[in-house]
Amino acid sequence: MLLLSLCLQVNALANVAQNKAPVFKIFELELLPGAIISFDQLNQVKVMNSISKENGVLTMYSLKSRTNPHNSYLIELYASDQSYQNYLKTFEYQLFSHNLEVLVKHKQVVIEVEPVFLFDKMFMQTSKNKILLVKVEVRKGEINHYRHQLLELLKKTQDQEKQVLAVYAGYSKNKENTWYLLEVFNNEEAYNNYVNGEFFQTYLRNTKTCIIERTIIDVTPTFLMSQGVSNYKVNN
Repeated sequence: MLLLSLCLQVNALANVAQNKAPVFKIFELELLPGAIISFDQLNQVKVMNSISKENGVLTMYSLKSRTNPHNSYLIELYASDQSYQNYLKTFEYQLFSHNLEVLVKHKQVVIEVEPVFLFDKMFMQTSKNKILLVKVEVRKGEINHYRHQLLELLKKTQDQEKQVLAVYAGYSKNKENTWYLLEVFNNEEAYNNYVNGEFFQTYLRNTKTCIIERTIIDVTPTFLMSQGVSNYKVNN
């Protein structure tokens, strides 16, 4: 149980150049009935060994839908494409991939994300953490406006919102008007304070006309592990 609540944080992201985007991937999986425990155990071994052995594997977050725990999401960051390719050759990945086939209903969906803003803080995962996976569809003619407003929000969030523990944001490489955000808050109260606060309300007002749809998936943490404190952003 202790391992399932561990979030390892060490200062190692300095290995990633500030002007070089990490590889950001989101994996969506639908687990078979009765497969949750087996999947959690399999994934935990993969995450712990990959983070401890592979310097290029920066972050591995395992999440589940709060309303349907058979819907699982893996959020992963790699220092570079070469780091990701190296990871695919490891025993940890091969073992995970081989055993995953009998635990899922369908082939996993892989979303390639171009990161624009990544940050996290040193924190220990707890059952009180509030985590959201957000998908935003933006009008194609308003992408630059949305990007500007989002970056303004996230810069202020990083600098001034102490209870926001992590935000990973970027857009789909296959559909640039589809954006993804992973948001980690200390607890429910921190989340409510944030969404009702000045920064987020300003963002909502300024992006109201350019957002087609905003889908929020409320997720619970299964196992969160990271090499260090993320701090990557593109120019506004």
